[in-house]
Amino acid sequence: MGLPLVATSDAHYLLKEDAEAHDILLCINTGRTFDDPNRMRFENDQFYVRSPEEMYEALPGHEEALATTLRIADLVEDNYKSLNLGKRQFPSFKPPVRRRPKSI
Repeated sequence: MGLPLVATSDAHYLLKEDAEAHDILLCINTGRTFDDPNRMRFENDQFYVRSPEEMYEALPGHEEALATTLRIADLVEDNYKSLNLGKRQFPSFKPPVRRRPKSI
């Protein structure tokens, strides 16, 4: 198709420090406990969004693909702040008011 190669990294959380929280969320999602040896888990803490320097270090010899990725990121950057990207977004949730049953 004549499309250039793009460099990516498998990312499931934003920061390397988020690996443990992600691991706990996997436990919750799969209904397993943290100490279950057969639970779903990632083999390491490397599934975070890498810096450009880390990407160049991880993919030596693929400078053109990395440069293409940077060009795409630069195109997105103009809309980054207007979409509120770059900061954690959590939904607002208010639990329903619990009504007490009427006494008989």
